[in-house]
Amino acid sequence: MFYYLMALAAGINIVISTSINAMLGKKIGMINNAMVYYFIYACTCIGAFLLFARTEPFVTGTMEPLPWYAYTGSVIAVLTLLLSTYAMQRFSAVYYVLITYLAQMFTAVAYDFFVHGDLNIYKAGGSAIMLCGLLLDMKLTKMAPHKKTLEKTPKM
Repeated sequence: MFYYLMALAAGINIVISTSINAMLGKKIGMINNAMVYYFIYACTCIGAFLLFARTEPFVTGTMEPLPWYAYTGSVIAVLTLLLSTYAMQRFSAVYYVLITYLAQMFTAVAYDFFVHGDLNIYKAGGSAIMLCGLLLDMKLTKMAPHKKTLEKTPKM
């Protein structure tokens, strides 16, 4: 149960973090936003390392050599930050979450198929149904760029 709560908290954190990054990116620019984000991220990691270094020793002699692509996660994280900061400024948080969730689902289904040789037809079908629902909703509501509705309310 604890891990489900952690996943729930991570999902909430993604939406809040992306919304804040979008606002910051709009004010200071996407590249500056990424630099601020990763500076704070590095400081947090250094602090966590210093705090937990006693329980998780960092010994370089015991590390196995890794292939070059094992280090691409950081590049992907920067790209993800830039893409999400830009996308969140263009449409509502609901559409952002739905679209990124669908992308994650289809990527996970493809990953399971190509890496593990496992194609779960129910997960693939469920993802396709969710995509159809999103497309139907977008067509019915004629999705427009995210606009602040409070500014357009008439003054009394």
